[in-house]
Amino acid sequence: MLPAVIFIFGVMLVSMLTRVFLPIGQKFEGIVVKTVSLPYRYRLLYHRTSIYLVGVAIVLGGIGGWLNTTFEIIIIMATFGLVSIKIHYTFTTQGIAINNVVYRNWSEFSDYKQEKRYLRLVAKAGQRDFKVLLPEPEQAEIEQMLVKLVRGSGASQPPTISKVKTTGPTSPKRVPMGRPAKKNF
Repeated sequence: MLPAVIFIFGVMLVSMLTRVFLPIGQKFEGIVVKTVSLPYRYRLLYHRTSIYLVGVAIVLGGIGGWLNTTFEIIIIMATFGLVSIKIHYTFTTQGIAINNVVYRNWSEFSDYKQEKRYLRLVAKAGQRDFKVLLPEPEQAEIEQMLVKLVRGSGASQPPTISKVKTTGPTSPKRVPMGRPAKKNF
């Protein structure tokens, strides 16, 4: 019974990890326009479904007697350890990336819609929509960028940085494909 329990929770935790980190991740192209890091509250929203599933499995394991308290505490600590991994969106002139896990090109989207806690990038036919969780202060600036990046993505050339950037410095760093720019603290 114990190997099956370890396997089930292992699969749940690994699936949470692969949503925010891959050892060999997606590469992205273009000039970095903006990077938005999610605060802890938004990381909880990002992992919400996985947290619910782990919680239900822990409760059922406790009620059924096949999960002891020590293992429950270890699973809870591992779950919130995974939630603590930084999540950041990288907006470039050619697409959007989440950490090194997902990269989508602006040409895949036709429009965007503002929802309560996120912006939904509406995909073209044959593609899937993309949710961008954003804190309130960031939404207005990102929305201005999306007007130029998503609705203006029909052009053959990607937009220049000066056409995309609404505030801040006009000469961003050019980042090689793959890894996002490091922040100096």
